[in-house]
Amino acid sequence: MKIYHAPETQQPGPQDMFTILMIFAIAAVTMHWTGQIREHPYGYYLSAMRHLGRIPHTAGKQGVQNLLLVARFGIYHHVGTSLWELARQCMRACIEMEFHLPLIIPSRSPDLDKQHNQRIFWECYQLDRYSSTTLGRPFAIADHDIEVDLPSSTGLDTPDSLISVSTFATSSDLSVFIYSVQLRQITSRIRSKLLSMSSNSHDHHRSFMATGEIYTSLHKFLAELDHWRASAPRYEQPSCLYESQEWYDFLLEKDKLFLMRGGVNILFKSRRGVSQDIMRLWGRCATRVVELYASLYRAGRITYTRSYFQMLFHAGLSVIFCVSSEAKSRTGAGRLIPDFDATLSVCGNVLDSISEKMPDARGYAVVFESMRKSVFNNFSASPTTTAHPATPRETNTTLLAFPEMNMPIQQEHHPIMPISTQGQGQHQTSGATQAPVYSQWMPEMDWTNMDFDAMQGMEAGLSEYVWGDLNINADMWNRIEHMIDDTIDDGQ
Repeated sequence: MKIYHAPETQQPGPQDMFTILMIFAIAAVTMHWTGQIREHPYGYYLSAMRHLGRIPHTAGKQGVQNLLLVARFGIYHHVGTSLWELARQCMRACIEMEFHLPLIIPSRSPDLDKQHNQRIFWECYQLDRYSSTTLGRPFAIADHDIEVDLPSSTGLDTPDSLISVSTFATSSDLSVFIYSVQLRQITSRIRSKLLSMSSNSHDHHRSFMATGEIYTSLHKFLAELDHWRASAPRYEQPSCLYESQEWYDFLLEKDKLFLMRGGVNILFKSRRGVSQDIMRLWGRCATRVVELYASLYRAGRITYTRSYFQMLFHAGLSVIFCVSSEAKSRTGAGRLIPDFDATLSVCGNVLDSISEKMPDARGYAVVFESMRKSVFNNFSASPTTTAHPATPRETNTTLLAFPEMNMPIQQEHHPIMPISTQGQGQHQTSGATQAPVYSQWMPEMDWTNMDFDAMQGMEAGLSEYVWGDLNINADMWNRIEHMIDDTIDDGQ
């Protein structure tokens, strides 16, 4: 408003120009994807960067907010640095300004400056928790060192006395933001507990109790996540994706998958058996993540990001591992995840679609399709499953084909924190399930004997790609992609 209402003789300063251009860049991501505007969001970002160098003071509260805007845009596009490093820099500044501590002078009514500081801190907290958890790196601050409260759910300019008691939340409050922070607090506790159990997994004096502790912790956190979902804010007329119940269901299953993956990792590494119930629950969470994201993506309600790509790849890899592990232990496959072939086809379709828009992700999509095809050829003909022949697509096809979801999506991140409204454009599809856009000359590569260490290595390399870190392991994906391409060329 300062820019639009400024007198003609007064030029906006670099800080104002940077802020509004970054807002344009972030808002343009979904609008450009749905075809509502022609301008690419990266153009706004580059223009904003030219003004950033002219800002005299880049530290303090304003400096943190500038970094948060860059990090938010970095969720969608490369910004030349690691988001984890940006998160740590933001949190370090917050700690130096003591935003993690309560104000010494108490106040009966919410102080505007206090509320502003709280919002900045908890936004930095979300970015730190999400990036650190994804990369398996230390948190910038421990939960027990945080003493500041969550911000008030009312707006900065809304007195408590004017808030009416209602079953439904309002679009002007902070219910969604607080709800998102509460989820990050739960996942922070989950990660801390998983690390604790992992460090004790080789303690022979506790080995007879360790398995029971792991199973108890898994069920405890599953119940805590379900309780979080039950307390979701409800909007009579949701104005964006972040106010919808489908979004909350997606977040729930995504973090349940993170929990189950961590628990299974400890059980495998400690050479303890993993029960069929745990494997089934793990596979079910992975399947639901694929279904929920695919439904939102198909409807044009959610955009594509590197973190979403990683999440889908991880979910598909979990399904593949569950199926192959089951096949090794018994005759046939498909009891744990009856419709695994349909789930993997949907996952492959979405990964393929995203890789068309993010060319640097193509190598990962090619590898996943090779794994999907290997599992399909080895296990889909089993009498315990329903075989669906894979149908190669035209390489220039841009439309997706999705099956009807087997599990109904109930009315229901992340990026990390809802800021802008997602577009509501429709991505129309029809027809039967089809294999992603790779040639029928895809070479036969047996991925069915992939062990747990190999699975972890693939996940680690993808995590580094997602969060903008340089890692020599990423070269593995390029070499696999070139090997597949060479084999295709030889076959033709």
